[in-house]
Amino acid sequence: MKWKTNLDKAAPAIEAARAIITEKFKEAISHASGVYEEDVEAVHDYRVALRRLWAALKVFEYLFDDKDELRQLLRKTRKLARRLGTVRDLDVMIEQLKTLKNSATEAEIQLLDLLIEDCKRKKKKRFARLVKFMKSLEAESFDHEFIRFFSSHSNQQNLRPNIGSEVF
Repeated sequence: MKWKTNLDKAAPAIEAARAIITEKFKEAISHASGVYEEDVEAVHDYRVALRRLWAALKVFEYLFDDKDELRQLLRKTRKLARRLGTVRDLDVMIEQLKTLKNSATEAEIQLLDLLIEDCKRKKKKRFARLVKFMKSLEAESFDHEFIRFFSSHSNQQNLRPNIGSEVF
């Protein structure tokens, strides 16, 4: 994986953590518009990007003092990833069922069509929940809250003193 962030080797660990987490967050939310357009690949890409973000958050969480706010951010990203996951799982199921139709008998095709329609109904409902949750995050300015917390220009209240200030 190639990092887009230019990191100074002499910078404290906290600055590297902030840059990596912010980069991963921006990468994740870049897929939101595709999700709203019901792009199957955007759902997948958003989910994968959130999993990478969540991994970075878990690796670097020890550097941040404000554990309550950090937990809230983690909780919201996990909830979003779960909602994306339920939609993605149904997308995959629908495609697998369609593939099975290629070698199925006429009776099996009829059953597969029923299963596909059931999955599509479930997906529509799950997608509506996903969009509602995404809009609630937008309404509460989650993206600004997230960036503010991890911004290197913040008031440093969330930084543990003397952690990561040494050069390795």
